[in-house]
Amino acid sequence: MCTCTSHIEWYLSRGVDVTVVLEMRDRSVSMKQKLREDCHFLEITEKEEKIKAAIKKEAYAKYGKHGSQLKSGEKERVIAVSYEGLQELKEVYLFDLYHQLGIKSTYAPSFIDGNAKYVADPMMNAAMNGESIRHKKKAAPLHLLPWS
Repeated sequence: MCTCTSHIEWYLSRGVDVTVVLEMRDRSVSMKQKLREDCHFLEITEKEEKIKAAIKKEAYAKYGKHGSQLKSGEKERVIAVSYEGLQELKEVYLFDLYHQLGIKSTYAPSFIDGNAKYVADPMMNAAMNGESIRHKKKAAPLHLLPWS
């Protein structure tokens, strides 16, 4: 099976400086996203998530900050990045990641919370992404108004 670890080892054996960035996401949001947009079969999605987690754990255990395959003084080859952390801390988190990867940049994209559609209602999503919510409100049916 081809894994993060096998990729790292292949590149290192050829003298290539490689770092794998593992995207970590809230498990329930990840499941909802996959079920809604990709797979639609709970049993298959759960198996995929378990395999994905095992691959990430193996790579991090071997080549993460204190990985078993790292030589003394060697930099980590696997960095775990939290999607939710990035959404919360924005530029501060991003620039630290740039530093860890040796990237010299001050570029910061617009941060739009891709999780919102899986955990909040449309009004909340719009507000969280800086959109006006005035035009999104629906008027109450007349028979529900207090003066009707």
